[in-house]
Amino acid sequence: MPPADSKLHMAVTNLFDGGVVNNANIASQIAQMILKSLIEQAELLASMPLRVEDRGDRWQITGNRGIAGSDEPGVGPIEVRKHDSAILAPRAAGNLLGDAAIAEKFAAKVLANIAGRGELRRQRPLVAEDNGDSWRVRGSANAKRTAEGPGPFELLVQKCDARVLDMWFEWVLNTPPDVQSMLQASARKPGRGM
Repeated sequence: MPPADSKLHMAVTNLFDGGVVNNANIASQIAQMILKSLIEQAELLASMPLRVEDRGDRWQITGNRGIAGSDEPGVGPIEVRKHDSAILAPRAAGNLLGDAAIAEKFAAKVLANIAGRGELRRQRPLVAEDNGDSWRVRGSANAKRTAEGPGPFELLVQKCDARVLDMWFEWVLNTPPDVQSMLQASARKPGRGM
């Protein structure tokens, strides 16, 4: 896998119509999801609706107002990078995606944004697998590869800052029996030049 800030990684995540977080709506949804785990519900509600500002390569999200009757500014700022969704949340301590449930919610928001709600419904349930410092979230569409065509959605995301490291859709192609036997025969042959 390419390093998270390599040119290849940026090219892969930018393939999805300008990046993983390509509009203010998804930036707001992701920030709201993260804020729910960082602050009290009353503080979050008092800061709604969130303000989202386009800062070129990232979105900056702040609360609309402070707690009722207070002169304090609203929550934030939270910054969400467009190309890979890496989040800078100064109030955060520990992993932003600390458990499987929040990783699955995050993946659902990303999937709905890049492929639509219909594809999200087709991929449900999404299942997160712990990979140490990241989550591998996999969709369920055609997971057993019983039909030719689109298969499961997969997303690899860092726990600490919600940075999308990789995402893809599997595609299932049926292999005719004669091709399968040729592949099996070539796999059994010893390599040349050994």
